[in-house]
Amino acid sequence: MHVTRYSHDELLRLRAHASSNPPIPDFAADTLRCVRRPRKRGRRGGVVLRARRRRHRLPLPSIVLGNVQSVRNKIDECLASVQHLREYRDANLLCFSESWLTEDDGDPDLPGFSVVRLDRTREDTGKSRGGGVCIFVSNKWCTNITVKEKVCCEDIELLTVALRPFYLPREFNQLFVTVLYIHPKADAKVACSKVAEVVHRLASQSPDAPCLVLGDFNHCKLNRALPHFKQYVTCLTHKTKTIDLCYGNIRGAYSSKPLPGLGRSPHNMVQLVPTYRQRLKREKPIVREVKKWTSDSSEALSGCFESTDWSIFSDPSLDATADVTSAYIAFCADTVLETKSCTVYPNTKPWVTPGLKRLLYRKGEAFKSGDRDEVKAVQRQLTKQIREDKRCFATKLENNFREGNSRQYWQDVQTITGYKPKKVPLKTTDEAKLADELNTFYARFDQRDFSEEQRKVMEGVLSRPSTPIIITTDEVRSTFKKVKARSAAGPDNITGRLLRECGDSLAPVYRELFQRSLDEHTIPAIWKSSIIVPVPKKPNPLTLNDYRPVALTSIPFKCAEKLVLRRLRLETEDHQDPLQFAYTRNRSTEDAILTLVHNVSAHLEKPSSYARVLFIDFSSAFNTIQPHLMMRKLLEFDVNPVLISWVFSFLTKRTQRVRIGQVLSEAVATNTGAPQGCVLSPTLFTLYTADCRLRDLVNLLLKFADDTSLSGLILKNDESAYRHAVEELVQWCDDNFLELNVSKTKELIMDFRRTKSAVDPIIIKGEPVEMVDTYKYLGTIIDNQLDWSPNVDAVCKRANQRLFFLRKLRQFHVDPQILHLFYQATIQSVVSFNQLCYHSSAKKGDMERLEKIVKRAGSIIGSELQPLSTRFPSVALKKLSMIRSDDRHPLHQALASCEPTRESSRRLRCWRARTNRMRDSFLPMVVRLYNQSL
Repeated sequence: MHVTRYSHDELLRLRAHASSNPPIPDFAADTLRCVRRPRKRGRRGGVVLRARRRRHRLPLPSIVLGNVQSVRNKIDECLASVQHLREYRDANLLCFSESWLTEDDGDPDLPGFSVVRLDRTREDTGKSRGGGVCIFVSNKWCTNITVKEKVCCEDIELLTVALRPFYLPREFNQLFVTVLYIHPKADAKVACSKVAEVVHRLASQSPDAPCLVLGDFNHCKLNRALPHFKQYVTCLTHKTKTIDLCYGNIRGAYSSKPLPGLGRSPHNMVQLVPTYRQRLKREKPIVREVKKWTSDSSEALSGCFESTDWSIFSDPSLDATADVTSAYIAFCADTVLETKSCTVYPNTKPWVTPGLKRLLYRKGEAFKSGDRDEVKAVQRQLTKQIREDKRCFATKLENNFREGNSRQYWQDVQTITGYKPKKVPLKTTDEAKLADELNTFYARFDQRDFSEEQRKVMEGVLSRPSTPIIITTDEVRSTFKKVKARSAAGPDNITGRLLRECGDSLAPVYRELFQRSLDEHTIPAIWKSSIIVPVPKKPNPLTLNDYRPVALTSIPFKCAEKLVLRRLRLETEDHQDPLQFAYTRNRSTEDAILTLVHNVSAHLEKPSSYARVLFIDFSSAFNTIQPHLMMRKLLEFDVNPVLISWVFSFLTKRTQRVRIGQVLSEAVATNTGAPQGCVLSPTLFTLYTADCRLRDLVNLLLKFADDTSLSGLILKNDESAYRHAVEELVQWCDDNFLELNVSKTKELIMDFRRTKSAVDPIIIKGEPVEMVDTYKYLGTIIDNQLDWSPNVDAVCKRANQRLFFLRKLRQFHVDPQILHLFYQATIQSVVSFNQLCYHSSAKKGDMERLEKIVKRAGSIIGSELQPLSTRFPSVALKKLSMIRSDDRHPLHQALASCEPTRESSRRLRCWRARTNRMRDSFLPMVVRLYNQSL
């Protein structure tokens, strides 16, 4: 609803006009009643009084909910409550289940409220008495009520209304309220399924609208059917139980308060008080200073660099040359490029145009003048203009997608859906003190002086024959063109956009610097320095370890790292651990989990067996790399000494500063670790841990960068080999200065024996490792019973949340082809993530839930999508082919026993499995699938 505000003088003039002229239209009469004396101060103008005046302008309705067991017998008590109790008088909605009304009963009369009801019928439920639901809507809050859904069957009685109250925040266009009653003997699965169907139909009609589902649920819960919904009732509603519930799609929308029940009903009433804050109050406008890039400015800047005599910056010291060159490039960019400020308001609609704003002003002027015909005429133009503006915005979004402008496309999608990444602000009163403390904390691993060890290692490196490394200008130019334009600048203040736009002009300059750096085996200090931005790991960080250090380093130097990384990978590819799945060709999280689950499942086939899986957590793993040990490992891999010397310079004599807001800490020098955010850091860590391998063949050590798991395959309660493997791993970490975080290290015990014996926990450095039932490993939740329901729950929750984005795009009438591509990128990628690991082992009901998500997405797009069950065989066979052709894959040897013995045969030998658990796992299943495809 559009509300026009007037000054006190304007309202007085309107009243004078009304006294000397014919009556103004009814729709302007309420405006004149707003004329009051100046607002009182003190007690009569306080917060409580203002809150009472605003009770019908809440962002969400205040609700009284409960099971009344016959409205007829309690209408008098309801009337008295509305007259004398503030909780009922100020309520916008009264939602009652078990109304016990029949078609012979008239509508209950509650002054000031309109009633919408659903009565139980014998034809639909088989019961002639009881049940039923009804909603009383305050006339002061809303009179625009539309019945959307009515469901009456033996399992559920449900009534849904769409409400357009006189006031709603700008981010909402209407409100859906569903009141239901589920019988204690009803089929909970059927009831929840019907509720989910109704909710998804409503969401397709209006994705932005708040949707509330409330009533008497008895034994039913919507946690699985609607995993993205929140439950607001926290008080007891029926003796010692909470069965009168309220679910909604708005986080933190309500707080609950118990009220006495009506009459003799055993159910307490529940008052739901809105706690949601409008976006305009919750978020402040953002003012940004940005550089204005145009074709003219790009040409001017490129011409400036091309006409520069770069030889004047040459100096015998590489540090001085890099400093002066970087400063000059940044100075030219600041001089040539204009700076503009942009203000972004949180509730601004992206499709609103200046023409639409003019129509809104015209409507306001017509309303002030009392010309009702003019208001109607402008409203017709307004409706047409809104439709046209939305269509133009959708066309712009489609063009960005077709032209490959992915950044602008995703930015438009985020704008129309209102999506914003969660950012946890740093809560501190002294930013400088916190910055210094964090900087010292991040450099805490540099405690010992290894200068003598480093000197001896470098002597061995320099004594070996080396091969010069040549970097070409074309390589540098190509790398510059691939830099992300919006990459944050490092200490040298050179942005990614600058390198992309002026890459042709700057490539020869930086080629000389990169080549000189490799030839002299040194890296300039400005390239090794970093600015660390602490990112909270959780909403309320309590310790310094709750902040993740993200380093901003020089973007040109990141390009140099990419050039060096290509050569380093070629020389170390054969020395990587076969069980290292990160940063390796044809390896993924799916391969790591498949290897883990297969080895555990195959071992559990043996009698008197069980498995213990230890998931190890390292403290700041990248920051613990010791340069002298890194050099020794590279020497063992027979890496070019030029690369070793350059990497040694990269790891030593680095300076770092922590930035919080606009405050920078003092610089700290460190000789330990590789910064998080550098290109070389992940590969160096995998090489650093390449020699961390188990000597026995009983246990399995899998690695995905620093995510490490140790599987102990135990027979007849003999855990000696497993415990010895844990001791070996702890000793290796001590020898290589890696610090284990025992508090975050967890253990799963998979034991399917009928008679289970007590298991002693693993002790690491005097601390016992916690045993858990589930663990999220590489994005997939693994259960100690190999039950995939918890993982499917998490997948369904994420996928249902992303359906909202698809509905918003459909609301803008985006091309179905683009909707399909959007589905593949954002929803199918979630539903099918690591699907090979659990598809054949998951419960039938769990897979049906995933298939329903695909069907819902297809109904939104308007075309039938490929079901998961149809897509799975081709993906599984492709993975089988890859494993068979890659002799370094950990599962390649496991498939060796299935290879055909006769050369003429193409069929694989079926896997022998004693239990359904093994028979339904990936390898036995895909072997059967392969044979069926022949």
